[in-house]
Amino acid sequence: MPVVARVLHLFNILGASTEAMWLAYAELLANRGHSVTCGYESVGDAGGACELNQVCIPRIHVEDAEDIAAQMSGLTGAPSSGEIEALLGDEIELVHGHGGTRILHAAPWISRGIPTVISLYGYDASRLLCNPCWVSRYRWAAERGTAFVVLHESMRVALIECGIASECIRTIALGIDLTQWPRADASPNPSDPPRFVFVGRLVPKKAPGVVVEAMAMLFERYGVTAQLDIVGDGPLRHALESQIEALGLSTQIQMHGAVPRDRVATVLRGASALLLPSTKAPDGDCEGTPVVLMEAQALGVPCITTEHAGNADVIAPSMRSFVIDRADAESLAISMYRFLRVSSKEQLALAESGRDWVESEFNIDRTALEYDALYGQLIGPGSE
Repeated sequence: MPVVARVLHLFNILGASTEAMWLAYAELLANRGHSVTCGYESVGDAGGACELNQVCIPRIHVEDAEDIAAQMSGLTGAPSSGEIEALLGDEIELVHGHGGTRILHAAPWISRGIPTVISLYGYDASRLLCNPCWVSRYRWAAERGTAFVVLHESMRVALIECGIASECIRTIALGIDLTQWPRADASPNPSDPPRFVFVGRLVPKKAPGVVVEAMAMLFERYGVTAQLDIVGDGPLRHALESQIEALGLSTQIQMHGAVPRDRVATVLRGASALLLPSTKAPDGDCEGTPVVLMEAQALGVPCITTEHAGNADVIAPSMRSFVIDRADAESLAISMYRFLRVSSKEQLALAESGRDWVESEFNIDRTALEYDALYGQLIGPGSE
């Protein structure tokens, strides 16, 4: 008999594009019988569409401190808001925080011994761990029984190196709703110029400048004139536009800016491949397991990425020969050219294997089942 519990999910922006998948987990777990309440600081575009019980909770801001244990204890005392006080009176049986910073809101339940899950997704297992104060906050939570969920092995190792006991760490892969990313009917037309796509925030860890430079090398070294669609926005946009103009690629590269998820699918369909040369940013920020790699493969679009964080784990084994060691333009251009030299029949086989891989390993239903099982382990058989 499955354990059914009263669960509080904690979000930063409920329904934001980056958190939409996390909200989908909460909804699927509610469908499995759990009584779910969503606590959030603000609402994104899709937040209002959520039919789960919702409570807006005040933002908690903390400074670096010498005594983190005292700081965290201060968060567990008398509730600072009526919203938190009401939630504490709701007999919540499990708290699930999405993102490492959700430890702050979860602190009152952690201190009371309520089973707590903190799911980490990327920056919170890399850049955040560069700050000793956040490491101490994680340790404080782990010492009180919090379960940390990571996406891949390097995240697990990073936590262990920070002093988090291995028994406090679980690995559960992300998953996407495959009904929203159906296998594409059309493959690239062999008579059309190759078309690559980059999707992501224009930030250092995504290395969009490497993609642009690789496009120039693809022409200069191999005589291949390809098209590139860049989907996303961010602080590197102006520098990227200047780079494109300086390299004379304005007619080959189209910048779409930030677009809705359905528009992402439209741009991806029929592309030769998705390019994502992720790297560790100067501030320590790293990827988790980029969802766009799952979405592209689900549509039947092969991917070329780097051996960084969990990127390669997401790639179907048949496509891993195109994964490059590091984010440099030469390596990326070589891999792009090697891919274009593959026959149309082989490219189609790669597309099919990518879809099959995502269906098998990164299906959101599988993720929800694993979280459901974790809930049962943490709560025990006594809950109904």
